Amino acid sequence: MASNGLVKEKPLLRIELLAALIIFLLPLLWPLFGSLAATGNSLPGWADTTVLVLLLGVVLSALGLAIVKGLPRWSLSYLGFVLMLGFILSLHERIWGWISPFFIQSFGPRSYWPLQIRTLYVAVFDLIVFSSILLGALMLVNLLRLLPHTRGVWQRIRADWTQLSFLLYGGLVISTMLLFDEYRHDTLWHLVAWSCLALGAWLYLRAKGKKQRILALVCGATGVMWIVALARWVLIPLQKWPSGYPVSPSEATRWVEVGSAMIGWVWILVMLLAPALLGLLPQSPDPIDSSEREPVAA
Repeated sequence: MASNGLVKEKPLLRIELLAALIIFLLPLLWPLFGSLAATGNSLPGWADTTVLVLLLGVVLSALGLAIVKGLPRWSLSYLGFVLMLGFILSLHERIWGWISPFFIQSFGPRSYWPLQIRTLYVAVFDLIVFSSILLGALMLVNLLRLLPHTRGVWQRIRADWTQLSFLLYGGLVISTMLLFDEYRHDTLWHLVAWSCLALGAWLYLRAKGKKQRILALVCGATGVMWIVALARWVLIPLQKWPSGYPVSPSEATRWVEVGSAMIGWVWILVMLLAPALLGLLPQSPDPIDSSEREPVAA
């Protein structure tokens, strides 16, 4: 315990560092399979499914181990992955289901929206998505205080708010999968984006101070979104989308896709930096008696 009553971190062991990075490194197999297919050395059709099942298996196994260990710092990215996956499966369509009809009723068919309306649509959608994820993460770590094996998570996050940012950063692993949805020739770009995400996680886990840690996450997320923006600018002319969504590849579509990546980047930065506001909350006595607390591994 530190002098302020909050849990003091322990340096990560090499095995913990490796465990933390697996979730960021495993998706790299996906674009590598695509690269092999592009050279004519195609893999069986079950390859993509195998990678997905392997990724989910690793996530669930790591979470099971992490819960037993009290959700140490290395495992928080797995928790963020599950949070983002749960949001996509349960809430994404509900948000899409009311925002899209509202804009269509207000501004007509999507293919006729001016650039400003399309940009507004993306900004509103991303605001709701990332605000919901941030709120969900705060609720989740508060609920963990009620469980005997994970009650130290909240104290650790109050001592180092970047741990909540790292939890949210883990959700970017799965959201990166969706950034090139329905794109062709995106394999190399996906590989570079995921590599940048993994590099940011590695720098975070190796950093010693809060400023260095949050800088690592911000740089990783910034690299990903700027790579996505550049990729979309390059790839749009190569796409063959059906007319009407949003328009068959055109200059306007190019600007909209690049602009949506930049808007998403801004909201991601806000989401990663928002946990810093936890420091403004007053310290309150923990409902668990300090004599009953057990040391929690970082």
